[in-house]
Amino acid sequence: MSLKGIDIRNTEQVKLVTKPWGWEKWLADGKPDFPYAYKMIHIRAPHKTSLQFHKYKQESNYLLKGSAVLYYSDTQIDAERYEKGGYTKSELDQIISNLSTHRLLNERA
Repeated sequence: MSLKGIDIRNTEQVKLVTKPWGWEKWLADGKPDFPYAYKMIHIRAPHKTSLQFHKYKQESNYLLKGSAVLYYSDTQIDAERYEKGGYTKSELDQIISNLSTHRLLNERA
């Protein structure tokens, strides 16, 4: 059901995506007309997700339990250039080597 741009879902309508590192439950898709994704993500220790960036959406993360390391770029990455294969391997390696990190810890875990 959609109400003035709000997507309301029942539990049965939540999309479950299994990953090698755990799973995601997609509560809001983050489509181009709704530039925000809301997902419940479970990552089994000691796994990690792949690096990612998005052209149309933003994501927020809330650490419910445990600890994590967030990798992020202080420099904007051109998504269209990336999609068209416009970055060389050397440039991508440089972007990855320059990523900043922030350690997250939920002490109530």
